[in-house]
Amino acid sequence: MGVTVDVRQVYKYPFEQVVASYLRKYPSPMEKHVTAVKTVEEKNDLSTGIVYRRRIATCQNVIPEILRKVSVLQVSEIYLEEESWLNAQERTMVLKTHCLTWTKFASLSEESVFRKSLENPNCTVWIRPITTRNAGLRYPRKLDDRVHTEGQNIHYRGWVAQLRIGSFCSSISQSRCEEGN
Repeated sequence: MGVTVDVRQVYKYPFEQVVASYLRKYPSPMEKHVTAVKTVEEKNDLSTGIVYRRRIATCQNVIPEILRKVSVLQVSEIYLEEESWLNAQERTMVLKTHCLTWTKFASLSEESVFRKSLENPNCTVWIRPITTRNAGLRYPRKLDDRVHTEGQNIHYRGWVAQLRIGSFCSSISQSRCEEGN
């Protein structure tokens, strides 16, 4: 069983500013659940200009105590891996994030793209299809239901919220860019 929710956000800032904010967002006193982000690999392809980064985020376990009665969920920290491909020339950055902590039981992943707005080059579009997949456990079904019913409310507390290593809504104004203006 799995659920995918597509989320699209347009920021009223140029691509370079949005990406720079995203990459330096964590750790931050504004977000207490992400305690560390470490870049473990960075490569610059001179022929294409694409910068590849692999980062590991350490997050507090925000799973409700009632669910932590299941022994596998009794961890204090959750580890997430993020890979990104930044193409400054085309003004796009592709991101792939997944949870490293419970890979035997469930797959939690996010793939997203930052790109300059085609309608207004002074704006940036962030497109995120968020996916959960249950690997046979019964309790994540409730998570799938919650993602399905609350998918547009991106700020709710839960596993999917932790997958957003760089959701930087608090550091960039949430005012939307009217595309075409």
